[in-house]
Amino acid sequence: LEELGTLLAVGEAINNNGAKAVYTQTNDPNGNSVIAHAVLSNGKIDINSIKTFNTEGNGGQGLDAEGNPQPIDPLFSQGAITRGGLMLFAVNAGSNTLSMFNINPNDPTSLTLAGKPQNTLGEFPVSVAFSEKLQTACVVNGGKLNGISCFKANKDTGLTPLDNQQRPLEINTLSTPPVGPLGTVSHILFSPDSSNLFVTVKGNPEDSTAPLGFLGSFPVVDGKVSSDPIRKSTPNGSVVLFGSAFSGDNTFIATDAGFGAITLDIDPATGSANASSTTKVDGQVATCWAAFNKNTQTTFITDIGQPSINEVNAQGDIINTLNLEGVTGMIDIAASNNNFVYSLAPTESSLVVSQSLNNGLQQEQVLKMNLDNGLTTFMGMVVFQ
Repeated sequence: LEELGTLLAVGEAINNNGAKAVYTQTNDPNGNSVIAHAVLSNGKIDINSIKTFNTEGNGGQGLDAEGNPQPIDPLFSQGAITRGGLMLFAVNAGSNTLSMFNINPNDPTSLTLAGKPQNTLGEFPVSVAFSEKLQTACVVNGGKLNGISCFKANKDTGLTPLDNQQRPLEINTLSTPPVGPLGTVSHILFSPDSSNLFVTVKGNPEDSTAPLGFLGSFPVVDGKVSSDPIRKSTPNGSVVLFGSAFSGDNTFIATDAGFGAITLDIDPATGSANASSTTKVDGQVATCWAAFNKNTQTTFITDIGQPSINEVNAQGDIINTLNLEGVTGMIDIAASNNNFVYSLAPTESSLVVSQSLNNGLQQEQVLKMNLDNGLTTFMGMVVFQ
């Protein structure tokens, strides 16, 4: 792979405590690959270090309202890849499988497939979560056979199924691939203490049977994700819950494509969520992805229809906005400890690198990489640091 498009870098490096590598995946229906990029000590991506690794599965594309394959954000999700420790996980939506890689700690752009991809017990997996505490990966399927299945992760043997059947989401997805993005599965993630597994599902205002989405949860009992029926909560004011990030042990920030983002207070005992603040983004088209930075204690959100990154504080206020040139919108996003933020601009097959500084978000560098096949199906963003 030689092209990933325009790379925008914002700000200079601070120290060596930030990202050492960033990962995304092609989500190519003809053969999915994880792409690894080395990150220099100044926070910028080394354009000469790109490597690709076959997942031994295929990517997938959801359908638009006319039944055509969705070229941009084709999984309608956040978290198509995730990382924990020296393990990396990637969904293969077109193969209904989950792949696991081991990361070389001496060269984090070097990945080795661990075992074989495992069947997800459903159709069209779109997002994966990993708990280092539990050494467990859970994947959410977003097709007609939707639900959640979990695996024990081991660096030597790879993924071992923990379930014989999925945990149903109790949503009425009519097809595989699903028609979206409205009414589809968005994101799966563990709480910071691994006491609960959460999933966000979008509402569909055009569907009278499911106009509102929900935050679903499963408690962890005796070290395993419960198979009891899903607990659902629809926070006041939410409609199209999408990508999300924990900003505290029981504080959850979810983007909402209807207006921007919503901050939720979670009751870990019941999984219920109450809105503590809403963030309305002026001129937004579909704000759908979020990443929390522990260093700045702020959350970064992106919009597939706007070339901007918004930085949101704990009170839900937008404190910085970066408007970028050369891209039309961004999807998946990840933050590093030294205040750099890495996100995908799929229309241009691009990576965007930005940094939060005392005087705001600033743009500094534009890099380009060449791609022969013109893919725009890229999904997922995660850092190694």
